[in-house]
Amino acid sequence: MLTLTFVAILLVALVAHRSGASDVSSITVRGILASRGIPVAVFVVTFAVVWLAWAAWNPVAVVHDEMAYVLQAQIFARGRWAMASPPMPGF
Repeated sequence: MLTLTFVAILLVALVAHRSGASDVSSITVRGILASRGIPVAVFVVTFAVVWLAWAAWNPVAVVHDEMAYVLQAQIFARGRWAMASPPMPGF
Protein backbone atom coordinates (compact mmCIF):
# COMPACT_ATOMS: atom_id res chain seq x y z
CA MET A 1 0.00 0.00 0.00
CA LEU A 2 2.92 2.30 0.69
CA THR A 3 4.12 1.82 -2.87
CA LEU A 4 0.76 2.93 -4.27
CA THR A 5 0.86 6.03 -2.08
CA PHE A 6 4.36 6.86 -3.29
CA VAL A 7 3.33 6.38 -6.93
CA ALA A 8 0.27 8.62 -6.42
CA ILE A 9 2.43 11.37 -4.90
CA LEU A 10 4.88 11.16 -7.80
CA LEU A 11 2.02 11.29 -10.30
CA VAL A 12 0.55 14.41 -8.70
CA ALA A 13 4.00 16.04 -8.68
CA LEU A 14 4.49 15.19 -12.35
CA VAL A 15 1.09 16.64 -13.31
CA ALA A 16 1.81 19.80 -11.32
CA HIS A 17 5.19 20.16 -13.00
CA ARG A 18 3.78 19.61 -16.50
CA SER A 19 0.96 22.10 -15.96
CA GLY A 20 3.49 24.92 -15.71
CA ALA A 21 2.23 26.14 -12.37
CA SER A 22 5.26 26.96 -10.26
CA ASP A 23 3.23 28.14 -7.29
CA VAL A 24 0.57 25.93 -5.73
CA SER A 25 -1.42 28.98 -4.59
CA SER A 26 -1.88 30.05 -8.21
CA ILE A 27 -4.16 27.07 -8.81
CA THR A 28 -7.59 27.99 -7.54
CA VAL A 29 -9.96 25.47 -6.07
CA ARG A 30 -12.82 26.93 -8.07
CA GLY A 31 -10.94 26.39 -11.32
CA ILE A 32 -10.19 22.78 -10.47
CA LEU A 33 -13.74 22.00 -9.38
CA ALA A 34 -15.19 23.63 -12.51
CA SER A 35 -14.35 20.49 -14.44
CA ARG A 36 -17.13 17.91 -14.62
CA GLY A 37 -14.71 14.99 -14.47
CA ILE A 38 -13.13 15.86 -11.13
CA PRO A 39 -15.96 14.50 -8.92
CA VAL A 40 -15.97 11.25 -10.91
CA ALA A 41 -12.20 10.95 -10.65
CA VAL A 42 -12.30 11.60 -6.90
CA PHE A 43 -15.01 8.95 -6.50
CA VAL A 44 -13.09 6.36 -8.53
CA VAL A 45 -9.83 6.96 -6.66
CA THR A 46 -11.57 6.89 -3.27
CA PHE A 47 -13.44 3.71 -4.16
CA ALA A 48 -10.26 2.00 -5.37
CA VAL A 49 -8.27 2.96 -2.27
CA VAL A 50 -11.00 1.81 0.12
CA TRP A 51 -11.48 -1.42 -1.83
CA LEU A 52 -7.77 -2.19 -1.76
CA ALA A 53 -7.38 -1.20 1.89
CA TRP A 54 -10.30 -3.18 3.25
CA ALA A 55 -10.34 -6.06 0.73
CA ALA A 56 -14.02 -6.46 1.53
CA TRP A 57 -14.87 -8.29 -1.68
CA ASN A 58 -13.06 -11.45 -0.63
CA PRO A 59 -12.68 -11.65 3.15
CA VAL A 60 -9.74 -13.80 4.17
CA ALA A 61 -9.28 -14.76 7.80
CA VAL A 62 -6.06 -13.59 9.41
CA VAL A 63 -7.04 -14.52 12.96
CA HIS A 64 -8.96 -17.73 13.63
CA ASP A 65 -12.08 -15.90 14.89
CA GLU A 66 -12.45 -13.60 11.89
CA MET A 67 -14.36 -16.05 9.67
CA ALA A 68 -16.77 -16.72 12.54
CA TYR A 69 -17.37 -12.97 12.81
CA VAL A 70 -17.95 -12.71 9.05
CA LEU A 71 -20.38 -15.64 9.09
CA GLN A 72 -22.28 -14.17 12.02
CA ALA A 73 -22.42 -10.76 10.32
CA GLN A 74 -23.84 -12.37 7.16
CA ILE A 75 -26.51 -14.13 9.23
CA PHE A 76 -27.46 -10.89 11.00
CA ALA A 77 -27.47 -8.99 7.68
CA ARG A 78 -30.19 -11.37 6.49
CA GLY A 79 -32.29 -10.36 9.50
CA ARG A 80 -32.01 -13.70 11.31
CA TRP A 81 -30.62 -14.79 14.65
CA ALA A 82 -29.62 -18.24 13.37
CA MET A 83 -29.57 -20.19 10.12
CA ALA A 84 -31.04 -23.62 9.51
CA SER A 85 -28.60 -26.46 9.95
CA PRO A 86 -27.51 -28.27 6.80
CA PRO A 87 -29.35 -31.52 5.99
CA MET A 88 -27.88 -34.79 7.18
CA PRO A 89 -26.01 -36.59 4.40
CA GLY A 90 -27.40 -39.93 3.29
CA PHE A 91 -25.36 -43.04 3.99
